[in-house]
Amino acid sequence: MSETGPNCDETRNNSAVPPVAASDGVARGLWRSVTSTNALWAKGLRFGLVGVSSGLVFAAVTALLVSGTGCGGKLASGCAYIASLPLNFVGHRNFSFRSESGLLGDAARFCAVHAVNLAVTLGAMAGAIDGLGLHYAFGVLGAVVLVPLTNFLLMNIWVFKRLSRSHDD
Repeated sequence: MSETGPNCDETRNNSAVPPVAASDGVARGLWRSVTSTNALWAKGLRFGLVGVSSGLVFAAVTALLVSGTGCGGKLASGCAYIASLPLNFVGHRNFSFRSESGLLGDAARFCAVHAVNLAVTLGAMAGAIDGLGLHYAFGVLGAVVLVPLTNFLLMNIWVFKRLSRSHDD
């Protein structure tokens, strides 16, 4: 004898959407919220994701150059900073801030901000090594903390614009 009704397996979950674990649904909803809005909090989270990736590249290249080649910490951090720039630019332009302005204008403003940030990075490394006599890792830490704060502010208000334009500025 076959029963039909709300308590039978045949009639459960008859919607077009397959059942999803609650935590999976929450994670997907959060990801959708973060990637579908230009609210400041969402830009900040996207900026953080790109920044962590870029920071990991910076730290890994610095450590590799110092330990693998005997390069000094200051030179290694400068090279590592430059090595992380392509990921940083593409990630922030296309994901974090979703710029609608011209590529050349974005690139020029991005380079101006990063010229200042390179000086901050080298200053943090010199301050840690020469000024305080610390291991180069403290310079890396200083740069990884100071640079993102400045970057988010300047990239949000100046570097990557959301204005529609048909040409590079």
